[in-house]
Amino acid sequence: MYVKYDKDINISKWIRRAGFTGDEDEQIPTALVIEAIETEAMAMGLEEYKKWNASWGSINLKKDTDKEILSKVNNLIADGVDVNLETPDGRKNVPLSFASYYGKAELVQTLIDNKADINHQNSMGYTALMTAVVMGHTQVVKKLLDAGAKVDIARHGRTALDMAKKCGRQDIEQLLIQAQNKQKNLALLSKTRYVGNSI
Repeated sequence: MYVKYDKDINISKWIRRAGFTGDEDEQIPTALVIEAIETEAMAMGLEEYKKWNASWGSINLKKDTDKEILSKVNNLIADGVDVNLETPDGRKNVPLSFASYYGKAELVQTLIDNKADINHQNSMGYTALMTAVVMGHTQVVKKLLDAGAKVDIARHGRTALDMAKKCGRQDIEQLLIQAQNKQKNLALLSKTRYVGNSI
């Protein structure tokens, strides 16, 4: 099969390496175009991996001490690195995702203080709150709730509260119920309008 060369696709260098001129009317084998697009995508992805590895990827949450982690994170933040930078593997995890998974409460607070998106959902639909709930990290759950993490966000129809019930985390379940009631009350108050002195 053949396709017409599209000058808007940024693959001309890969096409020319295969012996084609890149002229607009040139018929190019479809397989070659697919290969060129994949190669270009890999090259772009490589840059994203380099960016991640040079910043958040340089922190080992399993091996580094809490002091080392916080020092590295503070340096990254001081250098202007995005605290909401997503992993380049398509899973869309952010630093807060990992901090919540590993139960790093101090790191979670540092990220929150520096404008981390507390309600970010990765490609699987998990928020940091859901992750902390499933992993049983009560202190992380508290910090996220104190920062206003939404309890009603759902992943495949299940909220963080549903997950806490399923995992049998009763202490976390109570925290989520309290937060849910508080968030509902605040939502009701924001919708309420008072007109003069009417009762």
